[in-house]
Amino acid sequence: MGFDLLQRLARGLYYAPLPALTLDVENRVLDYNLALEVLARDELNGCRYLPLDGLVQRLAPRVTRGSLLPDGNGPSNAECTLKVEGLGSVHLTGSETTCHDSASNTVIGRIVSWEATPADGADWFHQEYREKLDHHLAWDTYATSYDRVLNLMPYYREVVARHRAALAAAAPGPVIDMGAGTGNLAEKLVGAGRRITAVDSSRAMLDKLRSKSALAAEIGRGLTIVEASAEFLPMIADASFAGVSILLALFDMRAPEQALDTAVRILQPGGTLVVTDLKRSFRLDPILEECDRHLRAIGRYDELAEDLRRVVESNRQLAPGSLSQFRAEDILESLNARGFHDLSFVESHFGQCATVTGRKPGGPLGCHAGDKLSSKIANVAAVRPATSVDAPAISALYIRIYTPARDGDARDSYPFPQLMSPDAVAAMITGGEVLWLVGETPDGTIVGSAAAVRNIGGARDRIAEIFGVVVDAAYRHGGLGSRLVGGLVEALTCASKFILCEARTDDAGGWKVARNAGFRPVGYEPYAHSMPVGFESMVLTGWWNGSSRPDGPADEPSRTTLAHRLRATVMGWSTAGDVASSPADGLQGGDVPTVDTDISVQRNDDAGRLWFDRPDEIFDRSAGIVGLHPLQGKDHRSNRFTHAYYLASSATSELGATRVVYDRVDARARVLGLRAATPRVRVALVQHVVDDLARLTGGGHLVVIVLVGSDCCRVQIELTDMGFFPTAYLPAFVAAPQGRGDVIQYTRLAGCSLRESIDGVTAKDWPDAGKVISQVLGFAP
Repeated sequence: MGFDLLQRLARGLYYAPLPALTLDVENRVLDYNLALEVLARDELNGCRYLPLDGLVQRLAPRVTRGSLLPDGNGPSNAECTLKVEGLGSVHLTGSETTCHDSASNTVIGRIVSWEATPADGADWFHQEYREKLDHHLAWDTYATSYDRVLNLMPYYREVVARHRAALAAAAPGPVIDMGAGTGNLAEKLVGAGRRITAVDSSRAMLDKLRSKSALAAEIGRGLTIVEASAEFLPMIADASFAGVSILLALFDMRAPEQALDTAVRILQPGGTLVVTDLKRSFRLDPILEECDRHLRAIGRYDELAEDLRRVVESNRQLAPGSLSQFRAEDILESLNARGFHDLSFVESHFGQCATVTGRKPGGPLGCHAGDKLSSKIANVAAVRPATSVDAPAISALYIRIYTPARDGDARDSYPFPQLMSPDAVAAMITGGEVLWLVGETPDGTIVGSAAAVRNIGGARDRIAEIFGVVVDAAYRHGGLGSRLVGGLVEALTCASKFILCEARTDDAGGWKVARNAGFRPVGYEPYAHSMPVGFESMVLTGWWNGSSRPDGPADEPSRTTLAHRLRATVMGWSTAGDVASSPADGLQGGDVPTVDTDISVQRNDDAGRLWFDRPDEIFDRSAGIVGLHPLQGKDHRSNRFTHAYYLASSATSELGATRVVYDRVDARARVLGLRAATPRVRVALVQHVVDDLARLTGGGHLVVIVLVGSDCCRVQIELTDMGFFPTAYLPAFVAAPQGRGDVIQYTRLAGCSLRESIDGVTAKDWPDAGKVISQVLGFAP
């Protein structure tokens, strides 16, 4: 009852002129209204049921001052300045109201609303809101009579049948209808046994879709509904559909080319794309005249005169083709340039529109004609996107591969024990943040698996990280691993600027998979993981967009000697002479406070966490330390992983904090973020982390890793003085004010020898990797 009430409240706010956000009792985004869409642009598109932290994180880079959300429970206020893309800045004054069930008086959620005032005084916000509102109301009017008129028109039924036939004949797998409207195509596809995702930005159209009994019965089973614009669908995984339909939807988009890019991105190689849209010679009148003529011819004009009036009025108001000049001929040319096969161009709507159909290049996902694969594996194991149904088989595969030969628990021999839990795997697959592929035999047996976190950095960083590449022993040495990783790269290419992948060094098959997928060695991670055979080192590899040079300034190398040498090795450049060190970094000059008192550092998880809880500061890199959120292992015995926060303070105030994750099995710690007012505070925090972890390990085996901006030379000098040395150079790794910035990984070893870490390393047979490993070996303090 409470949830239904909250939904009604949210719907009542949908057209309100004040930006509003409705949150359920679990702090998830239940709904947001049109006015908030004006401010959020694409960042909020389709993100309902997203955890609040995720939503705030999306908007965080746009908050230039203050706090977006009110603080505390019950009525409260907050003020901030939000930068709106293409328009300017707006001042927001927010308030929050807690919602209660009137019968039980229990809390059912809360509503946050804002008063918006453009910073420059111009009333562009309300003008934009009014345009969006009028556009949605036109579609609302159209939805009322859409089916009553259009479903009677032979030309419309013919096009729907054409789309249905194209998708029904596509390769096995789910299909997506981008611009699903009232669900006429979805209804036929569900009837044909297809699993379908219906996408539309019009709430009224989707309400009509939900009202159809045949579709209502399939919601949550064979039918998924997404209320969003097809121009930008971040919640839809790459290469996840065997067929994509766009039926008369592009004409009403401000960025139809972007929607076509999205369609190609989410289509599997070899999948079918069918698009009907306006021709360059489009005229609306012949179509409307035919509606009038046909209703009279079948004797239903008087009955449907009011419905016809709404259809005509809505079309006149929507003015098809007025938003963009992207036409069916342009769609054909675009797909042809992308290498689509079996292209066809068939006119419809009395020559005013046309249907373009084609197949995306490539065969089974990740497999190209030029691949030199074992015929046995190519024919036996197909690569496809994983679904939650595959979770038990995926977990069983990891358990089988990582169970020690002399018994033991596989979860103790793998850095991500949660992959042995089907529930955890299913949640990762359906959560949208992870792209997962499997290798499957014709009888349905899962024999390979690989996955990637879509972005481990800030919203603009676009850093993906591949993990969990495994192939059943009986199916190795035939290219399946390369196809899995290659499939991930192909699917991630559109959205990712940099892709990380750890390559095993004790197994030549591991680094060959990375090499075959186009990765390049960027570093060496000694004693990276504790495996069934003991500690194993890794070659850190990277794939990035662009030429062989990073996107950032190519003529401005790191100004510290060791990192400069490693950069030259990674990039394949001739090693220049030593470069003089410079004390410059992000914490200098009059922009930061000075510290005149002694600095005390203690582990304080509660107080330290507060320095990182604000989503708009998660990726603050002013201290020179690059913070990320890579995939973290989850405890199964509550004693493997420690997430610690350390707080630096003086007698009168807090001065900084750092957060660290420590894996007891791997004896490996990663600094995942650091905030500091001055270099002295930064040094104190890092040194205390090292000392505290050394005490925890009793002076035994310990690896500590820190990521540093390549231009933050003072930080690098400080780390070198503390016994760290560069182990990886990551070119064009993170977003920077101009282009992208390079990052260096620094490592500190204790209780273990860098030289001994290469025992069993076979990756030296990869010449480029061998050069990187040799360079890192020369850096040991």
